Amino acid sequence: MFGKIFESIYDGSLHGDWKALVVFQQLIVLCDSDGVIDATTRAIAARTGIPIEIINEGIAALEQPDDESRSREMEGRRIVRLDDHRSWGWQIVNHAQYRDTVSKADARTKAAERKRRQREKERDTSQPKRDTSQPKRDSHAENVTVTQNVTSHAMQDTDTNTDTNTKKKKSVATGSPPSVDQVFEYCKERKNDVDAEQFVDHYTANGWRQSNGNKIRDWKAAIRTWERNDFGRKRTEEKAIQKRNEHKPKPIDGNSSRFALVKTFGVVEARDWSDKQCVEEYKNRVFKGVVNE
Repeated sequence: MFGKIFESIYDGSLHGDWKALVVFQQLIVLCDSDGVIDATTRAIAARTGIPIEIINEGIAALEQPDDESRSREMEGRRIVRLDDHRSWGWQIVNHAQYRDTVSKADARTKAAERKRRQREKERDTSQPKRDTSQPKRDSHAENVTVTQNVTSHAMQDTDTNTDTNTKKKKSVATGSPPSVDQVFEYCKERKNDVDAEQFVDHYTANGWRQSNGNKIRDWKAAIRTWERNDFGRKRTEEKAIQKRNEHKPKPIDGNSSRFALVKTFGVVEARDWSDKQCVEEYKNRVFKGVVNE
């Protein structure tokens, strides 16, 4: 599971209690969709890598009533026990409220994306189609030209028709199917998820024809169709790997360490430190229990 951490957590009544803050963050990440963490403190410490002493102190602080909490529910407690007869297993008190806030934000984002796609579809539909048909040739004029050439070059062999056929082949070649690199660059330009190799393989197998049998005249338009209909997304295996990676603990970097030092621990001077200094100081404070006096 994963959970969204609201920035307001750093500005409320938990400010300055870094152990409670760190543990609360981990509980939000580990809880299920109903805000339940049905695990012992030892299990939580093993999954997060945080010493069990810090886990115990943080949970004890989160279970206490808080008169200065923004929420009056459960006397300001952040978590409550699932059962009175056991010492582990908790429910995050205001989880449903913040979950609904995130859901509404996601709904607005999806609605905006649907509107963007609709506008793009209407724009593509409103553009006039280009006439890609070849103009008819005047066969009589070509015959006259060939006759004149034969008359003026009687000593040459009759390669005139061969040259004409070569020119026709070159003309057809200019409309040849795109390469994987060309498709990749166009997809990159449009910032979509269409798999270039899958697109080329699909139409190569079909003779570069549509499902109705018509030959594809504009491969870029075909890509835009795939894009609108969510065809050719990255392979399922790649998506599964990406999804698994999203649930792995993210490494501690300079920016997040610097933010935590300033917001959680009040180390304002960390803004001017290097990334390496921030990471080392953050680890030192979280895992060794060092706090500012």
